[in-house]
Amino acid sequence: MLRCYSRWSRRQMTSYTTAFSSKRFRHFQANSILPPLLQKCFYIGDKVAIVDENGAHTYEELASKSLELSKQMTIASKNLEGERIAFLTPNDSTYVVSNWAAWLTGGISVPLCKTHPAKELAYVLENARPKIVVTTPAHFDMMEELVKPTGAELLNITTDMECVHSDFNVGNPFRDRALIIYTSGTTGPPKGVLWSHSALKSQVDTMVQAWKWQSDDTLLHVLPLHHVHGVVNALFCPLSIGATVVMMNKFSADQVWNHFLGKVESCPDVSVFMAVPTIYAKLLEYQENNLSEMSSVIRERCGKMRLMVSGSSALPSPIFQKWEELTSHALLERYGMTEIGMALTNPYHGKRHRGSVGKPFPGVSSKIINAKNQTASSGDSAGITEHFPGEQGELLIKGPIFDEYWDNERATTNSFTEDGWFKTGDTATVENDSYRIVGRTSVDIIQSGGYKIGALKIEQYLLEHDNISEVAVLGVPDSVWGERVAAVVRLKNPAKPLSLDDVKAHCELGMPRYSVPTVLKIVDEIPKNAMGKVNKRTLVSVF
Repeated sequence: MLRCYSRWSRRQMTSYTTAFSSKRFRHFQANSILPPLLQKCFYIGDKVAIVDENGAHTYEELASKSLELSKQMTIASKNLEGERIAFLTPNDSTYVVSNWAAWLTGGISVPLCKTHPAKELAYVLENARPKIVVTTPAHFDMMEELVKPTGAELLNITTDMECVHSDFNVGNPFRDRALIIYTSGTTGPPKGVLWSHSALKSQVDTMVQAWKWQSDDTLLHVLPLHHVHGVVNALFCPLSIGATVVMMNKFSADQVWNHFLGKVESCPDVSVFMAVPTIYAKLLEYQENNLSEMSSVIRERCGKMRLMVSGSSALPSPIFQKWEELTSHALLERYGMTEIGMALTNPYHGKRHRGSVGKPFPGVSSKIINAKNQTASSGDSAGITEHFPGEQGELLIKGPIFDEYWDNERATTNSFTEDGWFKTGDTATVENDSYRIVGRTSVDIIQSGGYKIGALKIEQYLLEHDNISEVAVLGVPDSVWGERVAAVVRLKNPAKPLSLDDVKAHCELGMPRYSVPTVLKIVDEIPKNAMGKVNKRTLVSVF
């Protein structure tokens, strides 16, 4: 049952009225009022959309629940058009219902990360200023404390919420604003990346076409739902065309292999899988330790799957090779980020080169600017032209990307060139008529487990420790994580020991787990150059 905690009296929005039948939705009075990504899935009916730990949920059931939740939202607040609606849920059907309901009111969805500490969640709530916050019983007490200072209304939903199939109103999408996803905060506090409905629809349509999505696909979802990879690629794409998503609340190598091998009762066979390189590394490790005698069965079962995608960080060549040998799948690598969604992709059909992220998607343009501020290469979905062959430089992108950083005009302006190209901050080059990402332009950005992590923010937090005098945080190469977050520390009191566990305990109080250092080196002095600066590229040698 849905419980609504609200200080507002019941008020109805004046917009277009919808009606729901227990068997089928009747036509909306103005179909265009439905957000673009819901215009097909709201009419699919009794096909299974989501399978989670609570069971199977049809498109009709999710649509009904989202309409009911949107009704409760409008009871809680007079007018939500253009307002932010935040939600913190498990990775299950309640996420979909919360997101759809926010759009149905004309609001902007703001998904929160369930693994972030309270301090990070409080920052997002303060920055986004939502009018409604939705959560589930497991998180209600924590969210109640965090929401109090914001003045937002808090709604508590469950997967078995009751729905009253009555007429009520659906709001207009406000200025085409749909979604705010927060960055990892690599160059300062996390920034809210504002996406429009039209740009999201373009992104989804492009991926559906390029990766040959089909309505009879089943995707196994193991990704976080506060990143573009998990939200747009692995959820919006399949749901937009009537496919099925099997959602795991958290990654488990054991359970993923059970799904691949068809050992999970009442679940359809998986045809699509998307993950970060770290997950593929962990799956390989689990297979070697626990399923070494099942290689032929794995190859047969996985060979029937249609598509396996890797992204969010560079895929190490050994993982690409081992995965192909084990499953027969040459992982499709692609390139994207919070601000640009998916921009580059290897081909669905054809040769996929190791370490390559391919060419631009249809509708996307790209170029590399070298150290002399010249265009070293330029490209689109038809191909890449090398003006200065072999040269590296910063990758710039144009296409259906984000609108702006929420409430941060300066950051928005600084992220684009004068002629409208988005500056990715990634160094790239061209090999085999395909882009290869060399690394982040800044050494202060670490790529670990699919996350982009800001070293400076971690350094500032570590310096609050009472026994740390100086610190340098950097990424050290790792075959599983891509890079590990490492801290080089000089102590205030060398006689008082500092362990890695001490550092972790200090950091976990105020930062996401993926930002917490997993490598620690205590030194007498941190080497610096003549200007007093730390050269992190050479500091890696201390490990």
